[in-house]
Amino acid sequence: MARIRKQETTTRAAAAIVWLIAVYIRLSREDGGEESGSVTNQKKILIEYLENNFDGQYEIVDFYIDDGLTGTDDTRADFARMVLDIEQGRVNCVLVKTLSRAFRNYADQGYYLEAFFPQKKVRFISTGDPRVDTYTNPEAITGLEVPITGLMNDRYAAKISSDVRRTFDYKRRNGEFIGAFADTIL
Repeated sequence: MARIRKQETTTRAAAAIVWLIAVYIRLSREDGGEESGSVTNQKKILIEYLENNFDGQYEIVDFYIDDGLTGTDDTRADFARMVLDIEQGRVNCVLVKTLSRAFRNYADQGYYLEAFFPQKKVRFISTGDPRVDTYTNPEAITGLEVPITGLMNDRYAAKISSDVRRTFDYKRRNGEFIGAFADTIL
């Protein structure tokens, strides 16, 4: 499972670090069901990033995949497993496609990016907009773009949830079926 790549680095400090990478992938319920093309595409994008843009030595510790879960879910099994691996020192770098793949909750984003990851000396990389790399550009977290993106992701999740509840309420009031499968009584 582990993939190791060595590349010449420009500084001695960077050369001394071997990044133990957790590749975190999440696909929400709204995005689809089965191990989707989105999960497969996220894997490809993140591996390509490592192969073409990552400077230094690294090893992929594992792929942590929460397929079919929203980023606001506090019980994401693989996210929790990744956090445990960080706490146990097995991971020192987290790689995600975008901030919204890891966080849909603004408070969680702030906690992990501003407190938990720095305390554990964990590098966090998001390859999408905004691009974040807390090792090469630690100031990105305290700028405007990351917090604003986090707030937008949080509000987007809240809006979708509200819209879905409103639709379900409408259907209930009108006697329409809202479950996954209609029971047929023969």
